[in-house]
Amino acid sequence: MPDDCALVGYDGLSVTDLLDPPLTTLYLDKRRLGEMAVHQVDRLLAGELPPPPS
Repeated sequence: MPDDCALVGYDGLSVTDLLDPPLTTLYLDKRRLGEMAVHQVDRLLAGELPPPPS
């Protein structure tokens, strides 16, 4: 399978260390993501424009 397709998980689960072939997994800090979203909404409500896409 590793030669046919690649999978990436986004849960940050440590059980993926036990899999063969190994599964890459990302950890998302949901609390930090929420804080950033609230901050962005606050800025938008204050009339600030979001930065242009890079």
